[in-house]
Amino acid sequence: MKNRNLAVTLRNIILMEEIIVVLAADNKYVIPLTVTLYSLLSNLSSERPIVLYVIDGGIEWWNKIRINQSLSKTKANFDLKYLNPKKYESQIRNLRIGSHITRATYYRLLLPYLLDENINQVIYLDSDILIIENLSKLWNTPLKDRYLLAVQDMGIPYVSSLNGLSNYQELEISPEQKYFNAGVLFINLQKWRADNIGVKVIDFIKTNREKIRWFDQEGLNAIVAGKWGELDPRWNQMAKIHLYSSWEESPFSEEIYQNVINNPYIIHFSSQIKPWYFKVTYKCPYEDLFFEYLDHTAWQGWRPKEALKNRLKRYWQKIINTFK
Repeated sequence: MKNRNLAVTLRNIILMEEIIVVLAADNKYVIPLTVTLYSLLSNLSSERPIVLYVIDGGIEWWNKIRINQSLSKTKANFDLKYLNPKKYESQIRNLRIGSHITRATYYRLLLPYLLDENINQVIYLDSDILIIENLSKLWNTPLKDRYLLAVQDMGIPYVSSLNGLSNYQELEISPEQKYFNAGVLFINLQKWRADNIGVKVIDFIKTNREKIRWFDQEGLNAIVAGKWGELDPRWNQMAKIHLYSSWEESPFSEEIYQNVINNPYIIHFSSQIKPWYFKVTYKCPYEDLFFEYLDHTAWQGWRPKEALKNRLKRYWQKIINTFK
């Protein structure tokens, strides 16, 4: 009886512990951000408290209202907070950005400054994903003494792979060292602070500016090489897994490959082709599921084709008005 009571007590303590999740987005990414958050909360155990931090890259106030309206439709016990990165943006101001990579991708490197010092661990998520498993299971994974837990990249499995770390040899990193994707990270924030990981990654990116191809992800792989732990790959099913014709072409065993393909916990729209981008013919895997979740939010019925048509109408109307 005592053992049973102890087990119940421990379970209640675990359920009372807050899950801490951080995402980053600007106003252009507000729709996928909302879908990511809605999918997270709708699949989370309703009694588990969760604090959601959004590093705010310029989300308009009316969109924040719509985000709150969307998330309030779930039964989750959540608290949503916005973090202002402007005070620390000087550290990342001159870092490279790309056609689909904005400054917001570097915000995760500022976590030690943006979050309270009493927060020792945090799940960081990109805003282009669907969470279809209870995130409590990821939170309960032991971090131990590692800087972070992540999933081996499904297109760049090793630092020596094509598009891996171009200077892994001069960094004296083994070519067999696995390379992780930074879209889903379970971060040991206590160790990050103690060893200035964010600063080291920023310095690496600046020093290797001409060699960097995958922005902060590359810097993280260089700095914490051999000091990170692997998550079950189902926690970050990347778009590239669908390009393999069989498990033998992938970096995984047949069992793991089949699990990732057929039973993902998180779906990461990691290619440059996203469900919310207008496309003529190509359709993303799980695109229909993305819109199923979207239709539960304040953007119900929104589709990229209609959005493009409306933008073009406004554009032409503006031109017409100038000649009146």
